[in-house]
Amino acid sequence: MYDDAFLGRLKARDPDAQGMFYAAELPLVRRACQRLLDGATLADQTAQDVLDDFLFIHVDNVRLGRALRGQLRGWTRTHCRRARRIHRRLGEDHGAPITVAPAPDIEFPQHLERLHRALEQLTEQQRRVVRLHFFVGLDNAEIARQIGVSRPRVTQLTARALERLRAALPTEEV
Repeated sequence: MYDDAFLGRLKARDPDAQGMFYAAELPLVRRACQRLLDGATLADQTAQDVLDDFLFIHVDNVRLGRALRGQLRGWTRTHCRRARRIHRRLGEDHGAPITVAPAPDIEFPQHLERLHRALEQLTEQQRRVVRLHFFVGLDNAEIARQIGVSRPRVTQLTARALERLRAALPTEEV
């Protein structure tokens, strides 16, 4: 269904190509997530997470356009299994998504804006490691395989990224 030219557009982060891919694949990914997960709410959120992660991380590892759907299918299974394990470990109801509510006294949008600016100061590789480690939940060995570096290098990149983030996000005195 997809050719190498379309894959190139996805790798170049072309918004039109990403939108077409998202629209075409979301129903398929959602159905797969509903089969693999017991709750519709969790499946909907997981399907969106799967596509976001695939478009911004995993698409760079796909070599042929015709392999896009197969790679997406594999990532969907992996992501859904991970979501199911996390929810079981936390004892959550599969129908209820995990939410993180900010403390009422925190100016949440302001902190997000500062975090966004701080992340922009990182190198591309550091941002990728931070995203894979803290947002996707991969361990150092998995990250090393994803980006093609050694595990000690992943540790080093993580440490340097955290140093830069700490410097860019000074703690406020109470």
